[in-house]
Amino acid sequence: MPTRMSVFDLAELAADVGPNPRTIGVLLELEGPAPDVAAVRAVVGARLPLAPRLTQRLRRVPAGAGRPLWQRVAVDLDHHVRARTAAAADLLEVAAAILAEPLDPARPWWTLTVIDLPARGSSALVWSSHHALADGPSVLRAVLAVLQEGTAPEPLAAGPAGPAGPAGPAGPAAPADSVPARRALTFEAWRARVPGRGAVAGLPRRLLELREVRTSTGVRVPASRLNQPITAGYTLRVVEVDLAPLAGGARACGATVNDALLWAWARAVHLQLAAAGTAPAPVVVSCPVTVASAAIENRVGTVLIPVPAPGESAAQDLRALAADTRRRKARITGSSWWLAAQVFRAVGAVGLYRTLVERQRSITTLLTNMRGPAEAPHVLGRRVTRAVPIATLVGNVATVAAALSCGGRVVVTVMCAPQTAGLAGRLAADVRDGLATVAGLAGPSGLAGPPEPAGPPGPAAT
Repeated sequence: MPTRMSVFDLAELAADVGPNPRTIGVLLELEGPAPDVAAVRAVVGARLPLAPRLTQRLRRVPAGAGRPLWQRVAVDLDHHVRARTAAAADLLEVAAAILAEPLDPARPWWTLTVIDLPARGSSALVWSSHHALADGPSVLRAVLAVLQEGTAPEPLAAGPAGPAGPAGPAGPAAPADSVPARRALTFEAWRARVPGRGAVAGLPRRLLELREVRTSTGVRVPASRLNQPITAGYTLRVVEVDLAPLAGGARACGATVNDALLWAWARAVHLQLAAAGTAPAPVVVSCPVTVASAAIENRVGTVLIPVPAPGESAAQDLRALAADTRRRKARITGSSWWLAAQVFRAVGAVGLYRTLVERQRSITTLLTNMRGPAEAPHVLGRRVTRAVPIATLVGNVATVAAALSCGGRVVVTVMCAPQTAGLAGRLAADVRDGLATVAGLAGPSGLAGPPEPAGPPGPAAT
């Protein structure tokens, strides 16, 4: 049976206001030539039952009949799994172009593109999916579930808003869910709206949500070249560093890898703002966080972290930032996420979402971070040599960064809108310098023990 979209799914749907589609994804660079696309389709089709959300599409319902549905449908793998050839030098540009392509809402919201790089003798995979389908960590789990070899993971549930899916094949021959009649949908929707005995018991939670919203709001950021309404398109630059020395340098200052990434990215943004003559002010970074879960779902909140301009000592800056993020993490309960999602839905419903985000002055930029496998994964018979996360741009936030740790390496993707494309190379170079500075803070004992995990306890970085 179809199931209702969650409030978080609908918040992501409301955020799909352009100019870029609300897509997120990952670029996996592989050893060896591109696998045969027919063989890739066969592997994906056989393993789709491990991620049933990938067999579901958005199904809208009549007015008054409640939230839209996730409906299981037959998956046309000829449409979803594609192949193309590219020059190695153009790989990032090709990946950006794929993520900029709108996805067909009449089908499950994802594509997988197999890219042959003949001049280099290697290949790559580009995964693209709508953010309403799942958040970043969920997408990474789904990709590895259907592509990683030598594993037999448990099926990934579709989250609270979706069933675990059929036990049988979920490829092209899978039957579609039948949609209940309008009358039944409307009755079920209105019954769910009737307050029950839990409504009074839930009042303390609602008060906690309001308190958490109040404590998570940031300062008003000044107008700058980094906060201007964006146009369609992405420019990508990639920074790659070893995880162990970065974790060691962070740990020497009582910080985590998350803190190191936050400091390096905010430092890079500060340097560009200073070069443009913008008055000194904290850079307010929006950091998405998710609840640790094995499900394929959306459960995303944010914490706003104001980062002061870099001082004379990177170690002192990092210690102060780590102390601040610890305090903020301790206050994160996730209670306000449901309320924030409802607000986004309401703003989207009246057509004001794009206007709101193009004029916002709450954040300067965004940093999202995901933790991948500790060992370099093998997919489709090939080792992953680099995993590059790709986020999205919306509103007036013209520069964002996405990080992913995988196989002992940390990859940071700097994403710029056309308005700030000229800054992409400099921002990437400054991020690289900042991460190298943190790594250099590790003394002989700084590398003792395993690297710090890339995400905080409790809610995990996305």
